Amino acid sequence: MTIAQWCEIWYSGRTGIAPATLEQYRTIIDTDIIPELGSIPVRTLKTSRCRKWVRDLTETRSWREPIVENIDGKKVARPDVLAESTASTRAHVFASILKEAVQARVIVRKPMVGIRPPKRAVELSTAVDPVALPTGAELWVYGTCFR
Repeated sequence: MTIAQWCEIWYSGRTGIAPATLEQYRTIIDTDIIPELGSIPVRTLKTSRCRKWVRDLTETRSWREPIVENIDGKKVARPDVLAESTASTRAHVFASILKEAVQARVIVRKPMVGIRPPKRAVELSTAVDPVALPTGAELWVYGTCFR
């Protein structure tokens, strides 16, 4: 049984879940799990492969088409990567899918145990001049005029 097949079994067994949550599960399965991992037999899935998939969610997401932007009249392609929080949600959903595979005795261990998305570097913007920001006292005065 492949990961894609197990994902479909897992998804079809979801009951008592809000429609928006089901839609989110479907999106995660269709956009990030099946394209990259779907053809792998569930029993052969290794922790190292799961770790690479989670890392790729925030670094390359190579199974997705790059985002093409027009910057200064030039088309620039960048990877369609996810924020850490979004990657974390996808990793947790996949871990739940695999946990249920263990419970159903499809696999004997959970290959996602202990895997966390890497933290992405935060870029600090210099677009705001800190000297131009209001002081705490000025904010208090401004805030009272809206009461």
